[in-house]
Amino acid sequence: MAVCEEVGLDDGRVMTVSLGDYKLPNVRDIPVHETTLVPGATHGPGPFNAKPAAEHAITPVPAAVANAVFNATSVRITELPITAEKVFEGMKRTPSRIQR
Repeated sequence: MAVCEEVGLDDGRVMTVSLGDYKLPNVRDIPVHETTLVPGATHGPGPFNAKPAAEHAITPVPAAVANAVFNATSVRITELPITAEKVFEGMKRTPSRIQR
């Protein structure tokens, strides 16, 4: 979410025409994780009493990555995904924080 999955738009038209351009993460990009079921109320708000357990866990990650990039480079990226090209362009416009 922070560094891939960009849908390119040009004047409202989708320019990302294939999954090759969309840059989805693959099995090598995703760390091993473990699912833990947390007991709680017997009735959830979803169909068949399902409880939410998905993207709310990844919501803070892009902000954390953007802040890490800012701390390292003084470049504030405000649009996802955060790419090397965006950081490079920002570094050309931003004076360096490095003391010489």
